[in-house]
Amino acid sequence: MNRVLIVVMMTVAAFAQEPYHFERDVLGESLASYQQNNSECPTAKLKTDANRKIQFCQDRPSTLTFGRAKVLEKRVGFLHGHLYLVTMTFSHADFNAVSLALSEKFGQPSKARSSGQAALITIAEVMGSKEMTQEQRKNVPLNAQTKEWANGISTISLSEYDATDPTFNTSTVSFTLDELLKEVRDNATKSVNQSRDKAKSGM
Repeated sequence: MNRVLIVVMMTVAAFAQEPYHFERDVLGESLASYQQNNSECPTAKLKTDANRKIQFCQDRPSTLTFGRAKVLEKRVGFLHGHLYLVTMTFSHADFNAVSLALSEKFGQPSKARSSGQAALITIAEVMGSKEMTQEQRKNVPLNAQTKEWANGISTISLSEYDATDPTFNTSTVSFTLDELLKEVRDNATKSVNQSRDKAKSGM
């Protein structure tokens, strides 16, 4: 089999792949389509992040579950009017149950890594914009697991601890559309660089 044919076959396979989805939430769907299936995210509740050029919506659902775990908070993001992010927060006590549910549906994760206590402290301090006290540091877990499932166009990330929760009592699972997520990150980097250049020019 020649090299050109192999490349063509790989390209066709990539296009045949569909993004991951959660219940009725399909990565890449339009904002209008998402709102039809999710009444908790009307246009009036949408917020804008000018740096990342996205719209997002947060909600604390009362009945939503994932792998039998109660979802405490759900956040969705849209770029160019299309869903690129679905993040759900749940109790850390349900981490293993959610991990098992993901493995049963999508197979074993393509990546798995562990972060030590020092890394968790750094993340918590960056997210909280202040240094942790010695007493707070005693409550930081010794390590944390992160698992990823990827199909070439989208990714599922399961984090044992929510980076925005300084109590380390919650975990998160995120569904992201790779191409749009890259654009969002590029927008954020560009915004930071522009701010830095503007500050330098004003000196």
